[in-house]
Amino acid sequence: LFESNGFFDQHQNYLQVKIKGSNEGLFLPWFGFCESRLRILIAGLESPATGVQAYPYAKFFHTREDGDYVASFFIALRFSNDARQVKFEPLVSEYLHTVNSWNDRVSGMDLTMNLVQQNRLPSFVFSASMPNVEANKNDVYNTNDATLNQRDADIMTNKANLGCRARSDVQSSSTDFASPLKKAKLT
Repeated sequence: LFESNGFFDQHQNYLQVKIKGSNEGLFLPWFGFCESRLRILIAGLESPATGVQAYPYAKFFHTREDGDYVASFFIALRFSNDARQVKFEPLVSEYLHTVNSWNDRVSGMDLTMNLVQQNRLPSFVFSASMPNVEANKNDVYNTNDATLNQRDADIMTNKANLGCRARSDVQSSSTDFASPLKKAKLT
């Protein structure tokens, strides 16, 4: 059932989307909402104009991290030979705006996106026993730089170049709760 299909061996670059809830009651509706909007993210990433092709992995990996319930989703990214530099912020902004604008979102619901190179993938993607695997915090790097220079081999081996976060620390009664500029940020 959990045999590898080679997806994580076929690609060099991945976008990891982590959907987190501080408890199961918060996690389940938040996960359902974020999952139902992933088509927006994938459509945004699939950009012939910027030379990006996106290949989503069809399964989620459910883990626990520091007591939080976490579901990780991976999208493999390939770049055309003409792509010298790709700015990811505009490609993911519509998805981040959508999740940041959800009226039922409360503190304890979080979402992060990180670029991960194949050799830095979390070990649980290769494990046959996916449930209840503790994720290694050092498997993913964050940075304030939202640019990927595909031709520079050091870019993703030394650091990932996208750390988008949908913040959950703004109360729902706030007048700027739906503002993507206040909620979505690079970390």
